[in-house]
Amino acid sequence: MDMDAFQLDLEYIYNLTGIAHFIITALSLFIALISYLFSRKSLKKNKAAELAKYYIDNILPKIDYISKVFNSSKLGALLREIFKPEEILVFDYNEMITFLKDKYTEEDIINKINSIDPEHLIKVRLSAAKSSMERNEIISSCVLIKGTEDSAATIERNYLINDFTKLIMELLNELEWFSLHFTYKLADEKIVYQSLHQTFISNVQTLYFFISRINKSPSEKYYTNVIHLYRSWYDCKVRQQKKQRELEKKLIRRGKPL
Repeated sequence: MDMDAFQLDLEYIYNLTGIAHFIITALSLFIALISYLFSRKSLKKNKAAELAKYYIDNILPKIDYISKVFNSSKLGALLREIFKPEEILVFDYNEMITFLKDKYTEEDIINKINSIDPEHLIKVRLSAAKSSMERNEIISSCVLIKGTEDSAATIERNYLINDFTKLIMELLNELEWFSLHFTYKLADEKIVYQSLHQTFISNVQTLYFFISRINKSPSEKYYTNVIHLYRSWYDCKVRQQKKQRELEKKLIRRGKPL
């Protein structure tokens, strides 16, 4: 065999071996990538399921309590009237003041919160108590002077109002922790959106005042993950409602009952 031809054959074999190694390496990397993506997708689904349980066990009870207080005191209706869901965007102090305009001031809203009937706060808290022990603890912590035959018990108003506002801030912190998992794509939001978006959106709208009044500096904005997730889920809700209306119009034009 000619040495030049033999050398060419070796080079050809080396080239084929190199290509084969490249193909095997590429396939291995592709399989590893698919495996990683599948594993990551599975982890995100599991994380979403964990967050849904956390939301139900820890966040929903606080939302229920705060909503009952706001709705019964008519403060919730007032806040929704001032801060309209379709108008709120950036959740900062300047935007909040724009909505208040000349009709109300920040101090007006704070005074309305501080003037919530303390007896109602106790009733709502007691209705949410899970045991007689918890009920007794609530009563003892909220009553300053026990009643007698001639006088009723004196309710510790300041304690109740402070406890209520403290609960609001705890709720916002929990919502921030919940939200960051979706804004940073650590959990699959498609799994929880349909079942949780209604309470999340309505609650964030109710708490707009509390979020916006502390966001006075753009460089030190609070609850950014709550705001981001709210905008994403609210926009998705609006799109769904638009599609539903379009579908209803089509059915009406076709003469089909809804």
